[in-house]
Amino acid sequence: RLFPPPLNATKRSLTRGLFSLHLQTSDNHPRVISILGQFPLNMSSNSSETIVKCLCSGNNTTSSKTNGTEDDIGHGGLVYRSVMFFIFAVGFVGNLLTVIVFVQKRHRSKIISPYILNLAMADLFIIIFGYPVVISATLSSQKLLAGTAKCTWSAFVNGSVGIASIATLTEISYIMCRSITSIQPKIDIHKKRIAITILGAWIYGILTVVPPLFGWSRFVPGTARVSCAPDWSSDTFQSLVYNIALMIMGFFLPLAIILISYYKIYRALLLNSVLSRQKAILVRRRKSQVKVVRMIAASVLAFVLSWSPYCVVCLIAMIKHEYIISSGEAEIPELMAKASVIYNPFVYIAMNRDIRKTVKCLLNRSSFYQRSEEKRKFGGHEKWGVGTRRLPPNSVIQLSVANIDHLSDNDELLKKVIASQNTMNRSDSITATNTA
Repeated sequence: RLFPPPLNATKRSLTRGLFSLHLQTSDNHPRVISILGQFPLNMSSNSSETIVKCLCSGNNTTSSKTNGTEDDIGHGGLVYRSVMFFIFAVGFVGNLLTVIVFVQKRHRSKIISPYILNLAMADLFIIIFGYPVVISATLSSQKLLAGTAKCTWSAFVNGSVGIASIATLTEISYIMCRSITSIQPKIDIHKKRIAITILGAWIYGILTVVPPLFGWSRFVPGTARVSCAPDWSSDTFQSLVYNIALMIMGFFLPLAIILISYYKIYRALLLNSVLSRQKAILVRRRKSQVKVVRMIAASVLAFVLSWSPYCVVCLIAMIKHEYIISSGEAEIPELMAKASVIYNPFVYIAMNRDIRKTVKCLLNRSSFYQRSEEKRKFGGHEKWGVGTRRLPPNSVIQLSVANIDHLSDNDELLKKVIASQNTMNRSDSITATNTA
């Protein structure tokens, strides 16, 4: 490890092989640096002083870079923490609301509902179990270090959940492609097959991130040292092979399948627009499918745009074997990638009318019950009910009041109804008497 200047050599012993350089900093705390090298035993004092000066100069340079990194993190720490708290809060509420909406009966029967639920659950998982590690690293002075449990967990959760999410989006795109390009009126997928495909997406995401746990490459902190990822800048053969495989399997291959699926959907819609002029039923079916396709396409686009800057930075680091951006600049693509968990709920609400209705119903349910209770009470006494209880056919509603004057002025309509009923009762009584 290198230490900040000034460095004053107080003791040194130079030998062949491993030697130690005893240094003392300005705060009078001695430091010892072990260096592997070969130097002659009969080295003169001037030569040894030159070596000490070179080492100190190198330490100064590296220390200045380290201090610069710390300054960048310190200046951008408040912004980074604020954005992460915003992502945490909005992502948690939005995805929890998505889960509540899609477990409703009117949405459960749709073919893509289980996959959307899986996306929301994946986002909730990474928000609850992954992002707190990043937030704690920004709040504390101890940044993430390679080889620690926090660093390994952060990289594993972010990588596996992110790849499982894009795999789920790929499956949704393929299902929509089959649904639109098929000649059958409706495509049904068995629940068992749906469960297998969802489980397969998770297995795919986990398997792509497992190799560093067994020594094939490794997880290291990023430039900002608040989150960990694979060692993209490593030039070793194992790391290079793993990084290429991860980039292909985790981003480019799913993206290629998604683009091919939507190209086929586009071609099918163009063809059906000509054939469906004589088939009104097909027109209605295609309209509903197009709405779903647009919603999923917007969700895919948001995900790809969120992760693309981070992938570009990692790809350049993999080619040049070093990061070309500073720690402050590195926080931007990281935050964009982490913000991918907040977009889907907004996309669903903005582009699907049924989902908007369900959300409004859920949000207004408590206030509806409260208003209903207020309508049933007047001055601390029970007011005439305005419930919506279903009555059996040919049933008669009997209204009676001991004293109509107890009603308020706002209940003129109710007074008229009761007065009319009393008049009818009196006329029925007179008719019955005359008949007798």
